[in-house]
Amino acid sequence: MAISIEGLDPEAVAQIEEELVDALKVEFPSLDLGESRVLRELLIRPAAIFHVERQSDIDALRRSQSLLAIEQDPSIADDDIVDGILSNYRMTRNPGNAASGSLTIVLSALATTTIPQGTVFTAEGQQFSNDTTFIGVSEQAAVTNDQTRLIVARTNGSFAFTIPVTAVEMGLASQVRRNTRFTADVNIPAIVDIFATEDFTGGINKQTNQELIDQFKLGISPSMFSGRIQIEKLMLDTLSNIKDVSIIGFGDAEMIRDQHNIFGISQGGKADIFVRTQEKTESKTIVKTATLIDVTNKIWQLSLGRDDAPGFYLVEAVLVSAAAVETVGTLEITGETRGLDLTQTENEFVPDIANIIEGAYSRYQTAVIQFINPDTLASAVLGATQDYNVNVLVMPGIDTLNDVAIDRSTRNPQADYLVRAPVPAFCAIGVKVLYRSGNPVPDADAIKAEIVSRVNALKFEDGQLPASIVHDAVHNVAGSDVVSVSPLDFLCQIRKPDGNIITIRDADGIEIPNLSEEGVTSRTVAFFIDTPGVEVEVAQASVLPV
Repeated sequence: MAISIEGLDPEAVAQIEEELVDALKVEFPSLDLGESRVLRELLIRPAAIFHVERQSDIDALRRSQSLLAIEQDPSIADDDIVDGILSNYRMTRNPGNAASGSLTIVLSALATTTIPQGTVFTAEGQQFSNDTTFIGVSEQAAVTNDQTRLIVARTNGSFAFTIPVTAVEMGLASQVRRNTRFTADVNIPAIVDIFATEDFTGGINKQTNQELIDQFKLGISPSMFSGRIQIEKLMLDTLSNIKDVSIIGFGDAEMIRDQHNIFGISQGGKADIFVRTQEKTESKTIVKTATLIDVTNKIWQLSLGRDDAPGFYLVEAVLVSAAAVETVGTLEITGETRGLDLTQTENEFVPDIANIIEGAYSRYQTAVIQFINPDTLASAVLGATQDYNVNVLVMPGIDTLNDVAIDRSTRNPQADYLVRAPVPAFCAIGVKVLYRSGNPVPDADAIKAEIVSRVNALKFEDGQLPASIVHDAVHNVAGSDVVSVSPLDFLCQIRKPDGNIITIRDADGIEIPNLSEEGVTSRTVAFFIDTPGVEVEVAQASVLPV
């Protein structure tokens, strides 16, 4: 835990220096210890500096051994010391993890293509690499192991195959979205495009001291359905990477499930547990069979059951599943009807849910989707079926947590718990960054990543997305090189439980409206943003040099 000499308090160094001079004058009055003298410059002053440095180390160590001091200022503590202290309370730091996913390699011609081991692919300022050599081959018979990949034809006349890659560095920033474009650090013949086949997953930031301290109260709490802290601990023990929990219960304006009686008054016994299992949403691809319901207009219909994508937010795209490497765009979605499936299986407990407002974003949510496939054959008949790839935006793990909430062995026998994904507030932010002439140009990709990280880290208790977060994120990346951050443009779309959209646009930030009867308050809504949703314009300030 070394303290840099440059960071020492000069007044503290000067004080120790004077104390050393006074002490030496008493013992050795004949010594010449005046300013600019050899003994003072080469011995006493360095001794004072090192004394203050050692004392700073000791003070920091002492504070690091106090839970109260660490809670007041987590930045003072050494990670290893904090890990040691909190291990006494059965808490361990999450070391983080690197995101991984698949890349689609698009070729201009059907030709055997080799991707050398260790090729570095870059997107949005993040680097990814393949841990083995992959070879794209043109015939199925040539696919002899996982390293040989079949090249398939695409609908636009090009060809493609996929390979898995892993981020070079750990963290959430490497969790890029489907269709994100990549570049490679080597020149590979015939490659015309590289993009993410799917959402990359698994990117986790190393837990900070602040995050560990925030969880400290949970570390010593029992995992059980009791108070809010105990329920949150149970959720965290079930899925270790949970980011935030908000529990709505008796007496809360948002709780309407406990009013199912002839008087319409709250009677308790029910709780809705809104859980953000990870910072970002995740796009999940599922294959569904659709039925042709309108031959003339080429309209198809498919159903999403409660187990297909539990707690899903929305359908992003519907694609013809035969063209697996086609991930861009979507067939036109013309209708979506949300519903509930409260079917009881065996002795399963099913929460009391009266309507979609009460059950939206839970594992009991269902949907019927209608869409147009313009390539439907003229000979197709009513009732014909076809498989499609459906890309669904989800908050993963809601079904796992709900299973715990309804389990007979853990559920309070007098209570009804329902786990739900947060009501989503999808955001976009525009910012203009001005920098001084002669200074380095601020890194727009790094600024975007920092803004995304800050916004997705907001808690239910924050209740708003203020402009200060963006200002702080920009200055944290670019430092004093930035002259100003302006203007800001915030756009937010809140998808209410009933499916309707609330659109908010402001220059000063976003504040969640208080619509408790509609299930929308700061205790139920979470902010989400992705890198494509952040626009950073970097320009040189028109400031004359002095």
